[in-house]
Amino acid sequence: MESLRFRFARLRIALSIIALLIWFAVGAGAQNAETPASGELTGNRSTKAIPDEQAASEMDASIPAPLRRDDFGASEIASANTFVESLHLADWLGPLAPIALSPFFGLTVLSGLALWGPAWVTDNALLSNAGPLHHESVFVVFLILTVLTSIPRLSKVSKPFAQAMDQVEAYSVIIILLVIKILASVDAEPAPVAVVQLGVLSFTAQTLLMIAMVINLIVINSVKFFFEVLIWLTPVPAIDALFEIGNKTICAALLALYAMSPTIATLVNLGILFAALLVFRWVSRRLTFYRTMFFDPLLSMVWKSYGRPHAASLVAFPKASRDPFVAKSRWRLAKDQERWVASPWGLLGGQDYPLDVVSTPEIRRGWIAHTLWMETAEYGPLEFHVSRRYDGALQRWMELCEFRMCEAEESQSRDVTQARTEFG
Repeated sequence: MESLRFRFARLRIALSIIALLIWFAVGAGAQNAETPASGELTGNRSTKAIPDEQAASEMDASIPAPLRRDDFGASEIASANTFVESLHLADWLGPLAPIALSPFFGLTVLSGLALWGPAWVTDNALLSNAGPLHHESVFVVFLILTVLTSIPRLSKVSKPFAQAMDQVEAYSVIIILLVIKILASVDAEPAPVAVVQLGVLSFTAQTLLMIAMVINLIVINSVKFFFEVLIWLTPVPAIDALFEIGNKTICAALLALYAMSPTIATLVNLGILFAALLVFRWVSRRLTFYRTMFFDPLLSMVWKSYGRPHAASLVAFPKASRDPFVAKSRWRLAKDQERWVASPWGLLGGQDYPLDVVSTPEIRRGWIAHTLWMETAEYGPLEFHVSRRYDGALQRWMELCEFRMCEAEESQSRDVTQARTEFG
């Protein structure tokens, strides 16, 4: 299991990032709320003039002595304020939570606000009259996509197709938002370019903002997708339609809040992001587990070589947590001569754990997933979920791995009433 110290370290990092974004968002909201004393108006937005030398000296004098530095004066403060205002953080971070909940529907509502919203709503970096969303054809396209992707979610029969399309919808909207952000940056007036140094890497503030937007959307959408899968597995017919209606209602309410106050919407978005980050690892493990169990048998039917075993190895998911095995985490079990080795499967990999198996491993067949049972000297009895990837060549796979079929459990596992318990 993950150490407690590592979990607290991840929590501190998440809190630091969110606190930094809140500080910038509040600063941007305060800058937008001020009435400019001087400057030129461009469209619906005002651009403040950089203070002259006299104003700069007055600002220098107002800085407390302990905070005053020779290389950090009023001109740098003015440039930083102009930079924060040019990012329009609240305008871009505010709608991310509702868009993550319902991507096409969220962009449809935003396009409607840009087209028919009051003047004070369109005074916004995302909803401006010159923005890409201010086109009736864009509104119609997103409205059609909303209808086409929402109707299949209303019933359990068509829900699997809708769930597959949900991922396409989420990532396509991420690309669309990035394109809109790039176009808005090109059309905007030149602003001071800030570079953020992270170790040996450096990013412009605009690039860092776009990375934050992508992470925000992926984290919240992944947690929402997990709950949709749970709703689909729940044997209540009308619950899918109720969940979809509730999802759209929450999305519309958050976008209404965004129209009234982008800053408050940003704070709400960061709160939702923080809650999603707390459960993201737990959710991510289970989403990987569900995808493997559902799509492995389908892939093996259309991709024949994928369903043929070539070595004594398999992908397995621990049924319960036991150090170092975390429930529903993905592991690769491979036979190295006479010993099995368990390796964590992921981008960063991890330490290999030899398993001294003291008896012949058993396979217990199920409707959706099989169960692999091993008795080990180091960790005692271990149970893993295994997909039905090799069902087309089951005998060959069991010979390679030297497994045996548990006949006593086979008839019981074939009972359809036991299928819902296989994911426990």
